[in-house]
Amino acid sequence: PPRSTPSNSSAASDVYKRQCVYSFRRLDFLKIDYYLISKKAFKKIFKFSSILYLCKIIGLLIYNTDKILISIFLNVSSITLYEISYKFHQLVRTANNLSSSAILPLMSSLNSKNDNNKIKEIFFRVQKYTIVLVLPIVISIIIFAKYIILYWLGPEYNSVVFPIQLFVSYFIYNCSLALVGQILVAIDKVRYTLNYRIGIAVGNLILSIIFIILTKNFIGVIWGTVISSCIGYPIYLSLIHI
Repeated sequence: PPRSTPSNSSAASDVYKRQCVYSFRRLDFLKIDYYLISKKAFKKIFKFSSILYLCKIIGLLIYNTDKILISIFLNVSSITLYEISYKFHQLVRTANNLSSSAILPLMSSLNSKNDNNKIKEIFFRVQKYTIVLVLPIVISIIIFAKYIILYWLGPEYNSVVFPIQLFVSYFIYNCSLALVGQILVAIDKVRYTLNYRIGIAVGNLILSIIFIILTKNFIGVIWGTVISSCIGYPIYLSLIHI
């Protein structure tokens, strides 16, 4: 029988293993000495990383809390309608994060040199790029949401058009939200980001419960997210101090 050819992934894995073995043999004189580890540096790195990790966890909780509230106060089918709205929200959020994700190393370098003027200059420049990238997406979704839903899911899902428009609308107001977070991390104020996210999570929870009870509809949790984000954004922006 013909011999089977290895796949690209297995071939690459084999090359990687050979490289690791070769490197260890060539660099066998290198040893890890635990006595050379700086406890002060390790503590600082661990503290910084743990705060960033908590920020990510809270960010996940904010949107998963919406689903939990819907399942508690409404029927399970409402989660499907929420998920449709959330897909559009996630599209805009991804574009928002993408526009500012590459500036962190540069901002950290400028902060180490105390070059606040350059940080401000780059902040306003990237903010313009973010607006140019995000606003057309938001406006297009708001205008064409009805037609997208009609051709994608059918007329029976027209009830999610306004929730979609509402869910993406607040990015018109705070489309540089991710940029502010990157700046705070770069200038060593990551704890402010954590405090902000805790505040948003609590505010979103309270407002979502209130609005989901009043509206008896999944749009209540969207109102909670939109209002808490709009209230929190100017406070978040004021924390930069550069």
